[in-house]
Order: sequence, then C-alpha cells, then structure tokens
Amino acid sequence: MPTFNHDNLDLRTAGIAHKENEYINIEHLKQMVEIYMESIERLCQ
Repeated sequence: MPTFNHDNLDLRTAGIAHKENEYINIEHLKQMVEIYMESIERLCQ
C-alpha cells in the first residue's frame, strides 16, 4: 500500500496505485480523504 506525504498529497498518484491494484481499499480511501481535507484546511488558513 502506498504511503503519502501529508505535505505533498497527490491524489492522481493514489488513483494510479488503486488502478494497479484493481480494487479500492475503503479504509485507505477514507484515510486519503482525511489527509486531503486536512490539506485543504491548511491552505484556507
């Protein structure tokens, strides 16, 4: 499972990883969304 740098999140890379695995890990997807939302919050500060 790929790891993500919280300060440099690239959802396109995550999407490619999911395609390669041919399935989406729901818990991993939830974690990605959380990190993405945190990144948005930081940008809006």
